[in-house]
Amino acid sequence: MELLTAKNFFFDRMLPVRLFYTRCSEVAAWHSHEFSEIAIILSGAADYQTDFSTAKISAGDVLVMPAGGSHRFTDEVDIEQFNVLFQFEKLPIPGRDITRHPGFSALFRLNPEYCRKTGHYPRFRIENEQVMERVRFMLTNAYRDQESKSPGYPLSVYGTFLQLIPILLENYCRTASEKNLTCSPEHLADCLDFMQRNFRKELSTARLAAEARMAPASFVRHFRAATGCGPQEYLIKMRLDEACILLQNLELSISEAALQSGFDDSNYFSRLFKRKNGISPREYRSLLKR
Repeated sequence: MELLTAKNFFFDRMLPVRLFYTRCSEVAAWHSHEFSEIAIILSGAADYQTDFSTAKISAGDVLVMPAGGSHRFTDEVDIEQFNVLFQFEKLPIPGRDITRHPGFSALFRLNPEYCRKTGHYPRFRIENEQVMERVRFMLTNAYRDQESKSPGYPLSVYGTFLQLIPILLENYCRTASEKNLTCSPEHLADCLDFMQRNFRKELSTARLAAEARMAPASFVRHFRAATGCGPQEYLIKMRLDEACILLQNLELSISEAALQSGFDDSNYFSRLFKRKNGISPREYRSLLKR
């Protein structure tokens, strides 16, 4: 099985996104890659095979392929698609609202290894023809800029990717709602979205398990497999990330930033902050002033 490496696809280190337009699958054999991929089917049909399933796909289907996931297309009939390759961990996503959108966790935050273990790669549809035309128009223009290397093309590609995310999230959530999906990755993603909206509050493991519709013991096991840490540790990471943002507001005291991040004890906050970042909140703020 061929492994497609990032160094052969991402030539601009400042732009971890690359677009491909194809009328047939260029890699017909089984393959995986070191990066994530979103395939948007514009027209035609094919069989989409993964490690654990085979499905018929056609115009309007959107396939999210995590890093390391094996897949291929077979029995293609006039297939036309845009492939968006990206290294999400290297992308600076502006603003926090988009990360709190329902569905964001299912598409971008779940551990790829967890997706493979549960036999679930996200797949959904864009049914609205006008939305599909808008997506085609956006990607076509960005692709042309990328291929011609026109001035400012990285901004064109990156901006198009950011515009694409809310469209994908909206249609993913609509598909999930219509199908009433019940597999555990979906429920775990619901829980992660709930945590993102409520991380400042005291959230017990039992409360989080209820959001994921799992028994607490099973929830902790699935959560650790999906994120690499336990739910309470994940909450603390969220609060510390929020604190880094709030500390940039020099009008807030360190105690106020800690409190607004969800920490009642500023001394405890300072210890955790230094453990994670290697410097104290005060030292962090001093660096911001330079």
